[in-house]
Amino acid sequence: MNAWPSAEYSSFAQELYCSTRCLIPEPFNADLPDFLIHLREAWGGARDIAYVRRYRGDLAVDPRSGHVFAGRTLLRGSTDIERDRSSEPTPVFARHILRRGRTFGRIALAHHKFSSNYFHFWNNIAPKAAMLSLAGVPADVPIVVPKAAVEIPFFAKALELGVFGKHPIIIQGKREVIKASEVYVAKPFDVDRTAIDATFDGMGLERYPEGNRRIFLSRGPKSPNRRFFRNQSELDALLEEFEIEKIDPQELDLREQIDAFSQAGLLISAHGAGLTNLLFRRCSSTTVIELFNPNLQSLHYALIASTFGHDYFALQNLHAEGRNSVASSEVDIEALRNILTGIAEAAPPKRQMTPS
Repeated sequence: MNAWPSAEYSSFAQELYCSTRCLIPEPFNADLPDFLIHLREAWGGARDIAYVRRYRGDLAVDPRSGHVFAGRTLLRGSTDIERDRSSEPTPVFARHILRRGRTFGRIALAHHKFSSNYFHFWNNIAPKAAMLSLAGVPADVPIVVPKAAVEIPFFAKALELGVFGKHPIIIQGKREVIKASEVYVAKPFDVDRTAIDATFDGMGLERYPEGNRRIFLSRGPKSPNRRFFRNQSELDALLEEFEIEKIDPQELDLREQIDAFSQAGLLISAHGAGLTNLLFRRCSSTTVIELFNPNLQSLHYALIASTFGHDYFALQNLHAEGRNSVASSEVDIEALRNILTGIAEAAPPKRQMTPS
């Protein structure tokens, strides 16, 4: 990257909107077990930023990384990735020698490093139109979406459901360098309640969904990772005892997932992107039980639960085997039984919450 002519984005960009907050905003309403407290302490001191930046000039957009180029100069930091938290993807430099592609006046970008990931789609990409509106960017400014992203079923279905509102959509070819005189780059906060609510309202999703389904989010053969529970038969018996149904999100399209998980009064799941479906249970409380392997931990879904006012429990699995991202494990059946028994005995009336 250093061999290519480059410059920092700041001299080419105008901040139309910028705000900062703690990565774990207060109040943090999710009670954490001891094995997650260290993450609460580590994340609590980090800062998060939300912004909308406008670039002007002889500009081009890289098809792979989403970087903005000024002429043939790479603008480092022009993606929606905060470089102190993750490295930016690498552009396809050769494409910018010929700069073959369509030309537009003003465009906004839907590019993101992890666009194939379900959590990052709803957390980092879907709220971009709401951020553009917050910064006063007109709804007739087209949003550029990489073709590789559109080939992902949930991404394509979200576009069909109007995730970017009234913005026209431009599909950028995998080898196409799109040119423009004005480019907008938007980044929301992590679990940005205001932007998520605005996005879902624009899609016509319910704020107060009804239903009290008891759901275990299972991983079938189509799951993108191979994490599984070696004592699944014991777990199945426990789920049957407490009348908890199993749903594999991979067997549902996006609309079906929204319909199912918006009705969840109880949701149990291994740590993973499927828990992002919590977002569809807006303004009606639910109870979340997240099952963690000892070698793979995060606060992303505890943060969602805290932000949306859900009851949250975390349980550590036993005897993880394999590499962190794909390790199998065993559910602590007795610990899970105790949690479920406590929930059943307490059985408070489900509270209705007002939107933030």
